[in-house]
Amino acid sequence: MDVPILYEDSDIVAVAKPAGLVTHSDGRTKEETAEGWFKSKYSDCAGGYVHRLDRDTSGVLVFAKNIGAYEFLRKAFHDREVHKTYLAFVYGVPKEKSGVIDFDNAYRGPLLLDLAKSMVWFGLDRNHFSVKNARDIYRGYVSSQKLTMLEYKELYRMLKFAFASHLYVDFYMKAIGKIPASYFNFLMNDFYGAYKHFSSTCDEKEFYSFLERR
Repeated sequence: MDVPILYEDSDIVAVAKPAGLVTHSDGRTKEETAEGWFKSKYSDCAGGYVHRLDRDTSGVLVFAKNIGAYEFLRKAFHDREVHKTYLAFVYGVPKEKSGVIDFDNAYRGPLLLDLAKSMVWFGLDRNHFSVKNARDIYRGYVSSQKLTMLEYKELYRMLKFAFASHLYVDFYMKAIGKIPASYFNFLMNDFYGAYKHFSSTCDEKEFYSFLERR
């Protein structure tokens, strides 16, 4: 497999990932991956991919070639210190001024679960949970509809599930050696801290009230 190299130095290599190529294996299929290409070409390097691109997204994918660069870049992506630009082709003029592009494809779960995952990710503010940031994501998703009280309760439950499932995946990735201990500890502090902050400061009624506040 040939993946075009856009930039390389002693610490990183940036490649042009084509659409259709997955960043890393999911452990169930044996298809080629960008991670596999990196490990084959740089078998002596101790790093790995520092962010992900979806299968159908083409773009720049960065790999770290040593642990120091890996930990530095993973933290930079996690803390949103990296500026990313996305380009898309648009036919005509969009009707809405803002919102969330919602494609019905194999990678999306039910609306509430997908919404909860996005709210957790964008609501993360180091080891705190920003309800304001989560509310911005919520309003993008439901700009043209209103949730029922039952759906609000389910969304609150899904938020807790999204936190727990992310922590579970991190434990699994640590166990199979996909992430170093130092980055795992850093991630646990942020996500677990944010989960504790969310649980202690935002009960179900407060959650509903804050989402609907103008």
